[in-house]
Amino acid sequence: MGPLRLLVVSDIHSNLPALERVLEDAGVFDGAICAGDVVGYGPDPAKCIEGLSGRNVTCVTGNHDQAAVTGDSSNLNEYAAEAIRINRRLLINSHVEWLRSLQSSLSLEVEGVRISVFHGSPYQPLVDYIYPEEARQMAGGFFDDTGSDLLILGHTHVPYIYRFHE
Repeated sequence: MGPLRLLVVSDIHSNLPALERVLEDAGVFDGAICAGDVVGYGPDPAKCIEGLSGRNVTCVTGNHDQAAVTGDSSNLNEYAAEAIRINRRLLINSHVEWLRSLQSSLSLEVEGVRISVFHGSPYQPLVDYIYPEEARQMAGGFFDDTGSDLLILGHTHVPYIYRFHE
């Protein structure tokens, strides 16, 4: 058996064409993780939820997901808040319940690697934005506090990999 292929996505924001392209480009994978914000901004929240839930993608909640569940978009900018109001009208109860079921963190072990997933950070999963410079400064604490070998964060819309070695 070859190496395990784990797909990681985040901040889909109801953008079905982008999600479909990522899934197409990924090809065959053994498992998938989403670091939050399945909904918001884009026009296809229901189809994005169905696309992930139908593939058993393991997800954590993001701030837009939480706003879609609660209706409280006070922590979002005006455009994001309006998008959440629209997205909420496009969701049926089962979609909202799926979003409601998402936890703020995820810990799992895959082939002996301890993985923790948060939308923002381990300290404030729905609020913190951890950009590359903050990751360099905070990595030691994050790994100590989570006990993880691999930390997956979303929220920033800035893809990066930071390798931390003590």
